[in-house]
Amino acid sequence: MIMDEALTEQEVERQMDLKSYQHAKAGGFTLLEALIALVIFSVALLGLAKMYTQMMSMSHSAYFRTLATIQVNDLEERIRANPKASGEGDYKLTSCPAPAGTLRAPEDLITWCANTSALFGGQLVSASVTEDGSDYVVRLTWSERGLDGDTGDQAFENVTFDYRVRK
Repeated sequence: MIMDEALTEQEVERQMDLKSYQHAKAGGFTLLEALIALVIFSVALLGLAKMYTQMMSMSHSAYFRTLATIQVNDLEERIRANPKASGEGDYKLTSCPAPAGTLRAPEDLITWCANTSALFGGQLVSASVTEDGSDYVVRLTWSERGLDGDTGDQAFENVTFDYRVRK
């Protein structure tokens, strides 16, 4: 029996050593685990940053399209307020700034060109109004910053907005 007690004491000590070793090992992160978590977190943040820049680019594009719509609607209201001049084709415009004149149509075009240029903040490439049968076609072209689809770098491209207005 003495022998059994001795083995039991040794067995107990060995089991206690194993338990304390397992408890100490499971107590925290190793440096390698922390570095792997940091790399995963960094990659996720880079993905979020890229998504944010694309979102900002699309938001800016929507802003310019909204400005174009507002400006074309402004010109449409000016044309409808002056039906005699619109019927005679006085609202034709090859490019901004509009030519000076003493009639209402040239004044409308000068004001419209100045407002459009100011709103687009130097990004306006061209603005024109042409006749197409019983309609005017208003064409606005502006330079817009976006991301190149192949390389992902920032690039400028010209965007054209065409709008038909009844005379």
